Amino acid sequence: MFLFPNIAEAHVRYIADEATVDSLSGLDFSFLLSALQNPLNVKIISITAVAVFCLVWLIPKIGFLRRKLAFIDSHASSYKDLVPWMARLSLGIALIGAGTSGYLINPVVQTIDFSQIQIIAGFMLLAGFLNVLVVPVVVYLFVVALLRDWYLVGALDVLVLALILFINDSRRPGVDDIIGIPDIKISKWKKYIPIIARVGTGFGLLFLALYEKILNPHLSAFVVEATELTSVVPVSPEMWVLSAGVIEVILGVFLIVGYRVRLVSVITFFVLASSFFYFKEDVSSHITLFGITSILFILGKKHNH
Repeated sequence: MFLFPNIAEAHVRYIADEATVDSLSGLDFSFLLSALQNPLNVKIISITAVAVFCLVWLIPKIGFLRRKLAFIDSHASSYKDLVPWMARLSLGIALIGAGTSGYLINPVVQTIDFSQIQIIAGFMLLAGFLNVLVVPVVVYLFVVALLRDWYLVGALDVLVLALILFINDSRRPGVDDIIGIPDIKISKWKKYIPIIARVGTGFGLLFLALYEKILNPHLSAFVVEATELTSVVPVSPEMWVLSAGVIEVILGVFLIVGYRVRLVSVITFFVLASSFFYFKEDVSSHITLFGITSILFILGKKHNH
């Protein structure tokens, strides 16, 4: 990836014109790391790291909180039968939003070729009708979008949701279950669903952190300035970029290795929600991320709060 410092696209494509993108693209580690030259920034980073470490270490040692976390563990796990339904809802709404907005899977791939297909597939998923046919169509659409723009690696959550539906019985509640249409599922792969969800989502976050923040820091700084994020947290744009990149790397790595999945999924959900409100983006492009983080919370293993 470091050999191909291309364009950091997501938020930039919504804000900057092509000339701005071309002029600001590329590596600049001196700019990115210049945030560490400010003693205040170093102090903020240090205090935050120590505070987070203390909280993670201390909370399980407090009796009341330990019992509450155990209750959350057992109660959240009881929602596993709803995972296919959650996957269908988030994926279906996202496809309808993409089709009506004129893009393919993700806003970075503009198209009218697949608008009707996405809308129809979305409504069929919501109704739970012919899932056995619709899910392969969704996988096909994702592959087409990925071939058109490799930025779609950052949208692996779409593919993850489709795989969850492919592996799991996804008929209930839905038309297929009511009228008795069978669902082709690979039951022996069902035990791998949590791993697929974690690794796919984690790699997507890791890619976005490296591609948007690390490889193209000036573009990300441009987004910070254009959206006035420095008025939200009064630090320099380079500090914003460095912090956001580090946070996304940590969240991605923690999901991949399966460390405290439930806690990481909650933090990721919060970060995504904050991103939506500050960047004023089309919510349909985030629906799959909200869906997969909710699913990760349910699938999180015991003690991974």
